[in-house]
Amino acid sequence: MGQGDASAERVGDRRTPSYALRHLAYSAHEAGELDFRPGPAANLSAPAQPALDRGRPEQAAALVEEATGIAESCAADGVLRWVEPRSGLGRDAGRPVGS
Repeated sequence: MGQGDASAERVGDRRTPSYALRHLAYSAHEAGELDFRPGPAANLSAPAQPALDRGRPEQAAALVEEATGIAESCAADGVLRWVEPRSGLGRDAGRPVGS
């Protein structure tokens, strides 16, 4: 980020560079150069297994389905590879992934 980043680092200021980075990310997103959708897709699939463990197979399946749709819409192949093993959640109620 340049000279300002180096100055902030010298005085131990970690907040200012984080603000600058956040604003650079917003600018990149506005310019169509950055896509935030893979993050929410990954976040949606994470609670699927706990939902299944708590006896909520429909909720688990819905989370995975939504995560898959978002990941496919933005070609987030890495997220799809992470979500794919969870795609069976809810179909065999009570059976953990990989069983």
